Amino acid sequence: MSFRLLLKEQTDRDFLSKYKNKFSSEILTTIMQWFDPEDLMWVGKNLDAGASEEDVKELLLLVRNFKRLQGVIQTPELELFDSPVTLAKQIKTLQDSMLNGLQEREDYNSLIDNSNILLLEPKKKEIVCKYFPKSQYCQQTVMFELIRDGKRAVFILYDKKTNQKFLFDFRPKTPVFTVESGDGKVFDSIESIESEYQIPSLNLYYDLMLYYLKSNSEYLDKIDLDIFFQQNRLKEMERVQKLRKQKIRTEAENRRLNDEWKLDSDCPYVGILAHAVFQHLVEEGELTQAEEEIELRRKQIINQIEVLNQQYENDKNVRYDLYEKIEELENELNEISDEYSDVYDVYPTGYEHYGLPIFTSDKVSDEYAVGDYEDIETSTRNYWEEYINEGGLKNFPESTLQDALDEDLVISYFEDFYNDDLYSDPENYFDETQRELSSEQEQKLERARYNISKVSSRMEKLYELLERTPEGPNYDSLEKRINDLDDFIKESENFIEEVEEAPEGEFPSELYDAKLEELIDDVKYDPLQKLVDWDMELDRFVDEERLIDNLVESDGTEVLANNDGVVNEEKVLGNWYYVLKV
Repeated sequence: MSFRLLLKEQTDRDFLSKYKNKFSSEILTTIMQWFDPEDLMWVGKNLDAGASEEDVKELLLLVRNFKRLQGVIQTPELELFDSPVTLAKQIKTLQDSMLNGLQEREDYNSLIDNSNILLLEPKKKEIVCKYFPKSQYCQQTVMFELIRDGKRAVFILYDKKTNQKFLFDFRPKTPVFTVESGDGKVFDSIESIESEYQIPSLNLYYDLMLYYLKSNSEYLDKIDLDIFFQQNRLKEMERVQKLRKQKIRTEAENRRLNDEWKLDSDCPYVGILAHAVFQHLVEEGELTQAEEEIELRRKQIINQIEVLNQQYENDKNVRYDLYEKIEELENELNEISDEYSDVYDVYPTGYEHYGLPIFTSDKVSDEYAVGDYEDIETSTRNYWEEYINEGGLKNFPESTLQDALDEDLVISYFEDFYNDDLYSDPENYFDETQRELSSEQEQKLERARYNISKVSSRMEKLYELLERTPEGPNYDSLEKRINDLDDFIKESENFIEEVEEAPEGEFPSELYDAKLEELIDDVKYDPLQKLVDWDMELDRFVDEERLIDNLVESDGTEVLANNDGVVNEEKVLGNWYYVLKV
């Protein structure tokens, strides 16, 4: 299968977009072929860039083990495991605990034996005959000897409640794995058994058998269980893909017979989109549209075949002439269908490209997303939203982030910061002299001023007394007392000045309000420069909606056309539709 054709079958194109540069096309092909779509991203993340096919296979087996144990294993979802190593450890812990119930007996080994289930490995032919008397291992002694010789591994699973029983037959070194039911049906995969019977925890029992064989040295070198994993997995995938393709073709043929997409006012939207893709493929030379004469002939043939088939069914005799005529008409119809196409050769895949429905045709190797103007604009936004969700904003140029800066968010951030920092560390914003006096300092100043007032009054009285005192010893004594009191006043005044110059109280509230307004005005003047000055990451302050608006306007819708970068326009019923190869 070619790489391009393989991509046609995948549901998760995001995996390819994200990891196309990490792995080679061959490894990408293997990953996308073997793993379920919902597991691709986890695999891409946890598989080394230089991984070989053997590495992919090893991880596949690990993931398949997890899927079989899901619901029993401790961690419920694959994406919750941070690495394959963690996953493997948890699986081994569970599997080891499962084998704790192993009981070895003379005629069989019992892996499980409870009120609901018996799972055993027979050692003697009589055990097989008890549950499967018509089995080849019961009927033919030589076949049972293959079990004793280690050339076969056989298990019996018996559901005690429903009386259902199954014989699991493992064969070494070949991709052969069969299960025989008690009512004689034969299966070659667990999935096929589950589609026929309701057996709770069947995957768990199957896993226990495989792990038992892996753990048992008697079988370790003889049975290649990896082949079973891979063969059953790919076989089921091929079956599902085949059924899906057949369903799509049947639906397309029914649409053609009923002319459901006839191009008129009643044409459904999906039909209009199909017409847009069909027109584009015809213009590109990928498909050849039948002329009116040929299209008329095609319809005539279809009607003739229907009539002849009815005649053939109603006639009691074998009408070889009708059979040959039908065959002749079918050959002619096939020739026309091979050479010419109509809109019904185009069909929706059921997948989407960032919200745009994807169409293709069995006659081309590419797929096409399509929609009207509103569809494609929404899809472009989906593209950028997903891009941002996966990779963040660090991959964008700084100039792009600047254009989408949310200035209100910047201002709000600094308002919160300054509100907190201003009150937490006011010393960083105010001079110490801007403080108010503490209550203790106010009391000291009040006492000092009171003392100055009292001393000043005392000095006035002494001055009056000095004027009435003649010179002499008394005069000198009064003068000295006045000088001492004057020195006291000066010292008190100096004390007051020193206290007022070194306030120890809080900063006034009006200072905070004024400073906050000043700081925010500075931010508002140039929010971007503020972030630059503070060496802050721009992505914290980007308006993502505005960023996406800018990206849609600047990069256009071409980002969706990840194949060739071209968005094609097609006019259908007077409206424009956009077609792009994906």
